[in-house]
Amino acid sequence: MKFQFKIQQYQTEAVEAVVEVFRGQPNGDSMKYVIDKGKQGGGHIQFGEDYIGHRNADIQLSDDRLRENLHAVQD
Repeated sequence: MKFQFKIQQYQTEAVEAVVEVFRGQPNGDSMKYVIDKGKQGGGHIQFGEDYIGHRNADIQLSDDRLRENLHAVQD
């Protein structure tokens, strides 16, 4: 079975709306951190010596700025 996907305009608009809420957030490089190993054998995936994870940069926009952006999208 082969899946075929179409680009739906309403989906594109929804993604753009979410992006607009975060307008003004600086782009950051990929952030890495080491995950606490905890107990061995807990279903963790090990890469080399450390458990490596990725996360997004912290939101640097103020609550007021996020609210303004959200209201602009709603309008």
